[in-house]
Amino acid sequence: QLPTVTVRCQAVDLSRIDHQFRTSPVVVAPGRDFCRGGIAAYTAAPARRSAVMRRIPTAAGLATTALASSLSSRGLRAASYVGTATRSREVPDRVSLAVAQNALMDDILLPRVAMAAAAASSQVRYAPSWLGAPAAREGFAQLYNEHILQTGKLDASQVAVVGSATAAIDLLLYATCERGAVVLTPAPYYGSYKRDAEARAECRLVGVPSEHGVPSEAQLEAAWTEEAKCLLLASPHNPCGTVFPADALRACVRWARRRGVQVVVDEVFALSVFEDSFTSVLDLLDDDDRHVHVVYSAAKDLALSGYRVGAIATRDASVLDAVASAGAFCAASTVTQAIVTELCTDDRWLRDEWIPALRSRLAESWHSARRCLETEGLPVVGEPAAGHFCLLDLRETRCDERALEAVGVVLTPGPLMGAPEGFYRLCHAAESSEVVAAAIARVGRVARGDSNL
Repeated sequence: QLPTVTVRCQAVDLSRIDHQFRTSPVVVAPGRDFCRGGIAAYTAAPARRSAVMRRIPTAAGLATTALASSLSSRGLRAASYVGTATRSREVPDRVSLAVAQNALMDDILLPRVAMAAAAASSQVRYAPSWLGAPAAREGFAQLYNEHILQTGKLDASQVAVVGSATAAIDLLLYATCERGAVVLTPAPYYGSYKRDAEARAECRLVGVPSEHGVPSEAQLEAAWTEEAKCLLLASPHNPCGTVFPADALRACVRWARRRGVQVVVDEVFALSVFEDSFTSVLDLLDDDDRHVHVVYSAAKDLALSGYRVGAIATRDASVLDAVASAGAFCAASTVTQAIVTELCTDDRWLRDEWIPALRSRLAESWHSARRCLETEGLPVVGEPAAGHFCLLDLRETRCDERALEAVGVVLTPGPLMGAPEGFYRLCHAAESSEVVAAAIARVGRVARGDSNL
């Protein structure tokens, strides 16, 4: 007999909050209409009873929250997007390899940030517009022109600076897609894309089968429907670490142009490529490709994840007009913009010190993790060449989320990334190589069913 959790709640329309039930061990009982003025019942297999209780804040807890009647259906919908990375940051006694942060660069980063912060401390006024401080817009353009683009040219007038890549994706979808529009993205995908596309922009994220994150035109065409209005790409890909070939990017842009679909390309790991060469989509565009928009951030390539500074690059002036207004809700502070600008415009430091060390340390981190994974017999999907992570295929092992958390390791589970149960993202740059090695050893013991945990 399956245990049942029953919650009585008021009439709140949560008909569009269904993502947790596609990615959670919690199952809505047959015949029940969740949060439509009645009883919400949930069942779960006994082995996952504790997992169900841990997920109450993102499942049955939504119904309980409705009793307070403080939140609208939109508020409840937003509250439901709590992913593994967010939860793991709140559990200090576990090793979290679920967060794509770079913990390898502090010895180089912190002294440089301290110098920049001293100079930025006078930036206490508003920026002239919600597109960002002019110097920051110029700084991101300079970073791209000097260190990322090969033949293209990015003008500062095409750049908006906002509070993170998350905010940039949300703004772009809010500005270019109607409510309910389908956003296609190669699966598996970065787990937070679902929140980014759905929580406020109220689009619907749909995964497209792909080869390690790189879709073909045939796969895109097979996934296309009349409701599809945007293609969201991660280049380099998260979680597989694949670097998009230039021809594959061209094919995606060409297909989207033919179908009248917007393209958002997330390039936050552009400089974090350690086994291949990176091509920005901005190097491949024709003059009339106004439907392509790039997202960038200081969080990954500059290891400033806590600063929450991102950027949008687009040739569509109407999109920038929308951001100039809606950007007020997610602006980066002028102080953090100034600090990031100082780093983006220090070409000598970037070229001679930061970028070489970034790439070599990420490569070393990945090779160390790879050796540990091979020792433990844990299969990796594809050949990661960029980023902080890899995708593991543990379907043929005894690993599940509950067992991993029991031994103090948090990974991102496959269903949160549009992948089946048994796949996990592991972020090897989130901790020192020693901590990562110890965590992988724990995962290996769980995978083998070793009782000496």
